[in-house]
Amino acid sequence: MPFYSQRPYLYVFIGALAIWVVSDLSVGFRSRGRATASQDRGSKLAIAVAISGGTFGAALLPEVMPAPELPRSPAAFWIGITLWLSPA
Repeated sequence: MPFYSQRPYLYVFIGALAIWVVSDLSVGFRSRGRATASQDRGSKLAIAVAISGGTFGAALLPEVMPAPELPRSPAAFWIGITLWLSPA
């Protein structure tokens, strides 16, 4: 079983994904002016759904189609989550 599909790590990954999507959408909606907000709302939502769905699908893909695994390293997992959620 791949490292990131083990239950505790999967829950952390899904939680981090939710935090990232909510924060990215809230910043995006607040930073735009009123005139373009109505035009961009649908495309921003579509992009966020596509990115989230692709990321979640990629995390679950090994359950459907086994492939070579990356080394199992808790340190690499936590470093990746930290870098992902760090401000740009």
